[in-house]
Amino acid sequence: MKFGGTVKLEIKRDNEILNFEVERREVKINSVTSKMLNENIGYIRIPDFNEGTANEFKENAQKLMDEGATKFVIDVRDNTGGIVSEAVEIAEYILPKNDLIMVTIDKNQKREETKSKKDNLLNGDIVLLVNGNSASSTEILAGALKDNNRAKLIGTKTYGKGIMQQILELADGNALKITTDEFITPNGDKIDGVGIEPNEVVKLTTDQEGNIIDTQLQKAIEELS
Repeated sequence: MKFGGTVKLEIKRDNEILNFEVERREVKINSVTSKMLNENIGYIRIPDFNEGTANEFKENAQKLMDEGATKFVIDVRDNTGGIVSEAVEIAEYILPKNDLIMVTIDKNQKREETKSKKDNLLNGDIVLLVNGNSASSTEILAGALKDNNRAKLIGTKTYGKGIMQQILELADGNALKITTDEFITPNGDKIDGVGIEPNEVVKLTTDQEGNIIDTQLQKAIEELS
């Protein structure tokens, strides 16, 4: 979608016709949220990987550390993926430099390794919360942290989408989505159609009134305490 310029709006309010001229521009909504769970455990929620998500993660992580966080719960449950480079950059904030993040394999079976190029920002213990809707780019992050023993995965097995796709715009305005690569974990484990098993399987439960009890988050806090 193209932004810029203005658009005229005519709005009827009761019996009055109002005319407005408004600017067309992209509204950026910060998606990453965070909070302190107790005196030294910080919680970061990443619902998707859009443009700028990695920078939002860095800002939230730094804010938590400034507030005294030395251990972290990173919640990527129901995160269905998004921009791969954003997930890779977040992995770089967590993994030491030169740690392997993922391996991609193209149609000719050519392998390419992606390693961390940055000094990590987070040094404390980490629990990554995952579930069956954690997919694609989220599984890149989950596989990297699990295989490098940088975080303990708690929850249920991830979705299992281990392919990269590219959208090509056609001259007639239509688009074609093609699969370009498959990605696997640093240990060489297949993700596509398989998913990633957490270190500890924990399912959500409900109380007598049917309200969901977040036993996965409770287990994460117990693990870090």
